[in-house]
Amino acid sequence: RSSLFASGGVIVNREKKSPGGRLQVAVPNVTYRHVRCRPDEAEDEIWVEVRLDAEWVAACLIQPDAGQPVIAEVRVVPYEDDPELSALLGPGESRGHAPAGGVPLEKLRRLRSDAVLEAVRNQLEEFPPDAEYLGDVFAEFGFDRD
Repeated sequence: RSSLFASGGVIVNREKKSPGGRLQVAVPNVTYRHVRCRPDEAEDEIWVEVRLDAEWVAACLIQPDAGQPVIAEVRVVPYEDDPELSALLGPGESRGHAPAGGVPLEKLRRLRSDAVLEAVRNQLEEFPPDAEYLGDVFAEFGFDRD
């Protein structure tokens, strides 16, 4: 799998869970996207956004590795309060100026991969039983409902 950002694709579908339309600090937000990388090819992506502090958010791309989910990419971008925006930038999008002091690496170091992956497992448990398609997609990434 290749990321939307590496291929210059477009978002075809986006499923978001964003309580109140705003990310809370340290509360993961799972985002599923169906992206078209080429006109005849689309791929699924699972991202987990974690707000690091008032000014920064980390976005983690989940991909399967030998049947197990792993974090394949991490992006740290300035946080936008607009509920229509996310850390998942599309082609040609940018966040403008970085907040003073730059990326807080000490906060990024506290981001635990097991907690990020657990957020995806928890989201999967919240899907209604009739959401078989999403369950199948998550299973392709190494997440099972059982």
